[in-house]
Amino acid sequence: MAKEVKQEKKKVYVETTVVSDATALPARDIVQLSWDFKHITNGHTIPLVERICRNEGYACPCICTP
Repeated sequence: MAKEVKQEKKKVYVETTVVSDATALPARDIVQLSWDFKHITNGHTIPLVERICRNEGYACPCICTP
């Protein structure tokens, strides 16, 4: 009898900020404190996110631009 092998499903996070920003109405408040695409892909932010994930026992997802 053959043993059944379960394969792990891969997960993908699709960043929708770029599309949302391109289709959104202009905001009255020029300064917005959100973590959007520009902030998340920042060279200083990526190591911080990776360190936090590692310290909490999680594997960090790959943070990259398309």
